[in-house]
Amino acid sequence: MFDDARHSFDEHGPLIPGRDGGLVKNPAAQIMRDASDTMLKYGGRFGFTPKDRHNMGLVRVAMKMATISSRR
Repeated sequence: MFDDARHSFDEHGPLIPGRDGGLVKNPAAQIMRDASDTMLKYGGRFGFTPKDRHNMGLVRVAMKMATISSRR
């Protein structure tokens, strides 16, 4: 979906002719924004960023494992 919207945006630009002949915002821009928000939301659920990993408690687990392995 994002790629199709990006192609349309690249082809037609940020403004397109509206029904009354005036220029309106290209709907592809909103589609790209919505798709990007969705990707970021799902990325957070899988811990793709350090903040997401911290919120999931994975940073504490990794630090604890590092402490245990350094004792050996």
